[in-house]
Amino acid sequence: MGCEEREGKRVYLGSMEWTDKKLKRPIHVVYQVMERTMVSSCWCHA
Repeated sequence: MGCEEREGKRVYLGSMEWTDKKLKRPIHVVYQVMERTMVSSCWCHA
């Protein structure tokens, strides 16, 4: 799932589950990824 939180920034939310023979039960992971879609005008990023 993705949404544009504000101009120049996209946020993706997701989750996944996997199993491993060494583990007794599946692992469930939830994550959030932020993508910058425009260049900052701040002088410190030059």
